[in-house]
Amino acid sequence: MITLTLPYLTSLSVNSYLGRGRNGHTFVKPEVLLWGLFVNSGLSYTLPKVYGLETTHPFDLGLLVNFPRKFSTRSGDASNFDKVIRDFIAKKLGVDDAGTGTLFQESSYGNGDNASILATIKLFPDIETAEWTYKTWQDF
Repeated sequence: MITLTLPYLTSLSVNSYLGRGRNGHTFVKPEVLLWGLFVNSGLSYTLPKVYGLETTHPFDLGLLVNFPRKFSTRSGDASNFDKVIRDFIAKKLGVDDAGTGTLFQESSYGNGDNASILATIKLFPDIETAEWTYKTWQDF
């Protein structure tokens, strides 16, 4: 089981991760792509160097989204953050996310500066427990 502690970003919601260009084409917003580097770094750090996943059911994902505000237009639902995070994990692992499952989807509100996203990933076959937390420039 792998637990990644990731920064909270409003744009990760399935309702707002895409932008629209002048000619009508859609694209993933740059801040969402940049956030994906946290997922990439966390998985690179925690995964064993040689690891083979099951192809039919590669992983299950559990989310705990710690929203910054309690009651506002920015409060949301953890299930809205599932798609984007699941896509980044599947891309890093080199698998299709169609066969993946859900462990849990929970939310907490009113976290202010401690807003974050905890992604718990259960791989099949399972590995030893590993944790990773992002660092900001202030942590150094």
